[in-house]
Amino acid sequence: MDVREPAELALANLGEDVVVVPLSELARDREAALPDELLDQSKEIVVFCHTGVRSGQVTAWMLSSGWTNVSSMEGGIEAYARYIDPSVGFYR
Repeated sequence: MDVREPAELALANLGEDVVVVPLSELARDREAALPDELLDQSKEIVVFCHTGVRSGQVTAWMLSSGWTNVSSMEGGIEAYARYIDPSVGFYR
């Protein structure tokens, strides 16, 4: 789950198969911001953002709210682009 804001998606993107729920929507609407597919609290969910700070916050919130299989992508999309696939793009 990508928690970056819409303007950030053009800078670096993992593709169309990624569920995007901006942190601003999660902060405002909590569980109501999540699509049905992410409401299953046992589903494996990897949360990411630019560098891992926001995704860490969302992961902590989800775990404290009952989700059991959520993790934050360490280093965010920046680390993913740097070490795995530079074609996703970089913030510049």
